[in-house]
Amino acid sequence: MVLTAVTSKSDTAVSLTTPRPTWRTHVVSWVFGRVKYADTILNRRAADLVKKLDIAKHLQRDGLYVDIGAGTGHISVQMARAAYGLGARVIGVEPIMKPAKRAVARAKHRTDVPVHFVKGIGNRLPLPDHTADGVSIFFVLHHIPYDIQLAVVREITRVLKPGGLLFIWEDTPENEREYAATEVRDRRLNFESRSEPHYYRSGDQWLTVFAEHGVEMISRSYFESCPATPSRAAVRHTGFVMRRQTNNPAGI
Repeated sequence: MVLTAVTSKSDTAVSLTTPRPTWRTHVVSWVFGRVKYADTILNRRAADLVKKLDIAKHLQRDGLYVDIGAGTGHISVQMARAAYGLGARVIGVEPIMKPAKRAVARAKHRTDVPVHFVKGIGNRLPLPDHTADGVSIFFVLHHIPYDIQLAVVREITRVLKPGGLLFIWEDTPENEREYAATEVRDRRLNFESRSEPHYYRSGDQWLTVFAEHGVEMISRSYFESCPATPSRAAVRHTGFVMRRQTNNPAGI
């Protein structure tokens, strides 16, 4: 349980393998894909996260937007709703889960933006270089080991156009006490076992990682799902709107 971030640029041989479905992913897919109440919770949460970053004001006409770790598809659909009337497209990339039927129906009937779901992983995105106008990745990276996170960041910068945008939300504990509290909450929300590892970074550490890869911050948002009390540490979440630099100093 450490908050020491791995930011070395020398970890270029790392490979993220496609994960296998587990009983947990089957349960999550079933619950959030078929149970109406669970679908409503996820849809409202997705809408709230997109609103907190004020994503709609950053989207451009005819843009292509990629949602990494799309899960049951709720974030991808809310990205499409934010782009209503812009003639944009959204691609949800997910290695295991299938989009929920209700989310797919919502995409068809409540937005004019095509939403396509494809199977893929974060360090091998199914897009050519510099083709995406924006990438979203919400609460995904902390499930990936630190060195492999860097491979995913490199892949994001590969598919983004110069000046393309990155929308990110992450759990961002600031100390070991908050790390432990965040981990407990993560396991409860995601039906994870006690042995499930997590790889959190603080908000400032994420800024350092992306700066080293030629991505600069436009805005920063923050909220606590569990405020601190005398007996409990806060569970912090930080969101960023970031831009891939036109003149990329990282040479990516």
